[in-house]
Amino acid sequence: MFARILLASTAVLCAFAATAHGTWKPITSSGVNLTVTEPNLQHGPGLVMQYDFGGQAGFALAERAFVQELPANFEFTFWIRAESLQNDFEFKLMDPSGQSVWWVKRAAWLWPRNWTRMVIRRSQLVYAWGPDRTLFTRAGAIQFGIAANAGGKGKVEISGFEYRELPPTEPFSDKVTRHPDRGGERLGLKGLQAVGGLKIQGVRRGQTVRISTQNPPQSWSVGPAQGDTLYLPTPELETTQIQVSSPQGTRNLQFTPLPSGFSTHPYRIWESIALDQPRGLYPKHLLGKQSFFTVVGAKDSDHEGLINEAGMVELRRMGPSLEPFLFNNGRRIGWNNVNPESRLLEGSLPIPSVVWSGDVRLVVEAVAPEGTQDQLSIQYRVTNMARRRQVGSLMVALRPLQVNPSWQSLNLNPLVAPIRKLSLQRGAARLDDGWTVTPVEAVRHAGVTKLSEGDLVPFLQNGTTPPAQSGECPEGTLSALWRLPYSLAPGQTKTLTFRAYGPKQRPASGSHAQLREKSARAWRDLIQPSKLQLGGSGQIWADTLKANLGYIMVHRDGPAIHPGSRTYQRSWIRDGALTCTALLQFGINEPVKKFIDWFSTGIREDGWVPCVLDGRGPDPLAEHDSHGQFLYLLATYHRFTGDDAMVKKHFATAQRIVQQIETLRNTRKTDEFRNATGVERGFYGLFPQSASHEGYMDNHRHSYWDDFFGVKGLRDAAYLAGVAGQPNAQKEYALMASDF
Repeated sequence: MFARILLASTAVLCAFAATAHGTWKPITSSGVNLTVTEPNLQHGPGLVMQYDFGGQAGFALAERAFVQELPANFEFTFWIRAESLQNDFEFKLMDPSGQSVWWVKRAAWLWPRNWTRMVIRRSQLVYAWGPDRTLFTRAGAIQFGIAANAGGKGKVEISGFEYRELPPTEPFSDKVTRHPDRGGERLGLKGLQAVGGLKIQGVRRGQTVRISTQNPPQSWSVGPAQGDTLYLPTPELETTQIQVSSPQGTRNLQFTPLPSGFSTHPYRIWESIALDQPRGLYPKHLLGKQSFFTVVGAKDSDHEGLINEAGMVELRRMGPSLEPFLFNNGRRIGWNNVNPESRLLEGSLPIPSVVWSGDVRLVVEAVAPEGTQDQLSIQYRVTNMARRRQVGSLMVALRPLQVNPSWQSLNLNPLVAPIRKLSLQRGAARLDDGWTVTPVEAVRHAGVTKLSEGDLVPFLQNGTTPPAQSGECPEGTLSALWRLPYSLAPGQTKTLTFRAYGPKQRPASGSHAQLREKSARAWRDLIQPSKLQLGGSGQIWADTLKANLGYIMVHRDGPAIHPGSRTYQRSWIRDGALTCTALLQFGINEPVKKFIDWFSTGIREDGWVPCVLDGRGPDPLAEHDSHGQFLYLLATYHRFTGDDAMVKKHFATAQRIVQQIETLRNTRKTDEFRNATGVERGFYGLFPQSASHEGYMDNHRHSYWDDFFGVKGLRDAAYLAGVAGQPNAQKEYALMASDF
């Protein structure tokens, strides 16, 4: 079945039924349930994926043959809607062997609840894994996938799937030919162009510009402008001409097409604009430069913020941020023209602050109040350090951006933190997700704006605030700006404090100083009893050690010990075992006991120890070092605490793990390996291939790391058997370790 469409020039459209063969085949990781049906839906033949991760991590895939020679340019289009938590969306294109995979992946995706048309072009596909690192010329299959991020269960509906061969695009050019058109102008491009956006300069304040294309038919509106430059993202647009109009005319406007890379992902838009604007108006990491950051959290809280070296504070995981600026004596001051200094309270407590030095000194301090969840207190202190009066404003921007940079994107949606609704009520910002950001001190000057109006740029440049008090924006690009004027005599200080808290929360009672002291007492009680005293030039090492003990507890959520609070907000038994050793070495025993109890709940009946356990349950990925690591951790806990009852409680589990180790080894004790030659001979009696090294994800390999932990685990199992009063098992496990 073929049809023809007009897209700048004639192109061939292939309905999916003409190029895909057979039916959709469900593929899942262990323990995941997936039902695939193919009803007719609103936009034609459909695919319905009903999945249930069953309280664990994993994936659910629908695969169908797609045997097709791939031209120089093509696109897949389909309509999608879903009832799903923020799990990862995956679309995969595979070669005929199934070994080389290119994909589009959206981590922690906000799945659309209403029918939404998606376009995936050749330019969007990126290498996933396999021997072909350049896109193959012949496809063999496609997959739609849901990978557990939030987990749970849900339903995904896909309808009207089509594949089109497109004319090849011309090399990108930002030149346009302007022709008068009814009500405006027509911008002719140099052939069929992949246009990622449009930069519009010379805009008058309050002016709105309307943009449209005929092939394909689309329209946009930008404004009313607050500054003289506007940016319009046009994701995956391919066209030969653009129409523009404005009630105030277009003659004095300058139009510059932007390449497709401008809007391939929402974070690319922000990064591209930041690179195009004067340095300092946008965060440093949007320029591709590392901005070091640290975590902010209470000892017993499951949620953490971030603060970077410029004093920008991310309120929660994948949440918006507060960014400070000074407008002093007519000069804007930001991260680009200060030398900030980062500090921890008392040198080791995980209560961070950032100091900007100069004629006016700014200190930004973030505290997670002890005993709260989803809450931060952020204080800005401006002090006149000069000999004459300083006049200006402290400006604090709420931006739909994370402190976490775009290049740290594992398991999360990077950089952007959409704000779709925002209202200011008596200076307090109410966000669409239920969060509130409110100044403690009275602030008369505050306003709301969005990217299509010029963002915060014009206000940061002239030290003013937007006039609007609320806004809505489906793209999630709303920002707010507070301005606190000051006139400071030498040595005088002015303070502005914000409380940020989540839905159904009430701000913690007490001043910022009181919250800081309460938090500091909790951290001192935990990490200060350490016997390590170096003094003098060695004190930095003692402080570093104490701080890291604190950070272990900041990252910890309930009993789950995590290596991080963003991309690594999961519990690997590998990291957990070694992190717990650090806690035990300094007498912090109770969190280790709780971690062992919790992690043991994810161990299968056959003794399989998952490499990762989190709120979704155990991860089915094979990383065979995990079995020995749990045994090592249990034995190490006993060596430090002498807790015989804990060993006896978990000894039956330890015995199952030992049997799993032997089961895995026995798969490599067959005649095939006994009689092998060359490299294969060396695999006799070892663990089978795994993904323990992250470079092994595409093709599992043998790992001596697994084997060494296997030996260590068996030796520790013998130790545990002795503690449990099982001499026969003790002797048996020691022999197993020796054999390994």
